[in-house]
Amino acid sequence: MNKTALITGSSAGIGLDIAKKLSESGIKIFLTGRDNEKLAKQAKKINAAGYLAGDLCREEFIQELVKTARKKLTRIDILVNNAGAYIWAPIEKTSPEMIGGIIKLNLQAPYELIRLVTPEMKNSKWGRIINIGSLSGMVGEANASLYSASKAGLIGLTKSLALELAEFNITVNLINPGWVKTGMTEPLFED
Repeated sequence: MNKTALITGSSAGIGLDIAKKLSESGIKIFLTGRDNEKLAKQAKKINAAGYLAGDLCREEFIQELVKTARKKLTRIDILVNNAGAYIWAPIEKTSPEMIGGIIKLNLQAPYELIRLVTPEMKNSKWGRIINIGSLSGMVGEANASLYSASKAGLIGLTKSLALELAEFNITVNLINPGWVKTGMTEPLFED
């Protein structure tokens, strides 16, 4: 197969499970997340080609991530945009900082990553882009309007790019999980 994959938010939860499955399938993987210690441990455990810890809300980090992943993988055939954040708050309790942070991580970072890997995929006439959305982006969620809006944006981005990139044999798909017990959602399950 000789395929390669960059998976965001892959130090734990859904992203780590995706990374494990891809690695078990013989795909050479590169991990990223915020926790360097967790990434180092998991990269070793699942035989990743490499990892880089950082904040996807920083454009400089996104540039560095793609550059580093390409070095370790040679190219990026598969991009899994899994990293994300959830905020549960009534609309009047959200702040401009919260709005900027959620939109950057859940929508802008995936857009930027896709923008950076697409030229290479077009040249090789093969690519797979998988965005991890949420049922909240499809049906909305009371007190999570910011999260729902960011995931709805990801749905629109996925649909548009699926049409735009199909002629280059690049598929763009979206997985909309419901509630999954991960570190991000554990406190909500306890409530």
